[in-house]
Amino acid sequence: MQDRAAQCALDLALWDWLARKEGVTVAELAHGHAPRAVTSFATIALSTQEELDEKIAELEGFSRVKIKSDENGDLEPARRVKEKLRAVIAIDANGAWSAGTLPALAAGFASLGAEFIEQPFPETHDGDLIRGSYPLPIIADESCVLEDDVERLSRNFDGINVKLVKCGGLTPALRMIQRASKLGMRTMVGCMLETSILIAAGCVAAQHADYADLDGAWLIGDDPCTGWRFERGILHPPDALGLGAEPRD
Repeated sequence: MQDRAAQCALDLALWDWLARKEGVTVAELAHGHAPRAVTSFATIALSTQEELDEKIAELEGFSRVKIKSDENGDLEPARRVKEKLRAVIAIDANGAWSAGTLPALAAGFASLGAEFIEQPFPETHDGDLIRGSYPLPIIADESCVLEDDVERLSRNFDGINVKLVKCGGLTPALRMIQRASKLGMRTMVGCMLETSILIAAGCVAAQHADYADLDGAWLIGDDPCTGWRFERGILHPPDALGLGAEPRD
């Protein structure tokens, strides 16, 4: 993982350097068009009732919200978010569920209008999933790390979540998204707690993905970088060359 994080840093530096050398943005270099705004999910972690109400209030005006779930698979947080925000919702189980509970939980969250379920089982149980067998698409997160994972996971998952710092940078991420799309899978670009430089690169990868979950820089209070403007869940590209992100002075 540390080696891939270092590889990611080098990969992004090279993309940024080459784009600036050519006088274009990285999006133009990678896709042939100017960078477009990216609509991101904002994540609500496991919360008490009071915490949930506070987080819902903070997300007023956001159009996409992802809700973390534990082994209990409680529907109530998703119901409250849907009722209060009228947003598109998705559920992230972080591997906490079991094969026996998934059908009922998927049906319950589908009834609330959820868009997808992310990583219902630990990665050691990928084989318990059969692609297309549930009322909601199932997206791989922890199970999907490297390019070689995409083909293998296509038998079990309806989509993948690609994280640049895990796979080794923008270059492998673009290949993973392209391969998954050819296999008829849904694609998402995600993040961890990351600076705006990594989020800017994620926005480039997400230009042709189905979903983005790129709120990582918004969630840290001391981002050492400038980058794409995050406004009510929408990342707006700056008028700048390269990735469009810089270290702060």
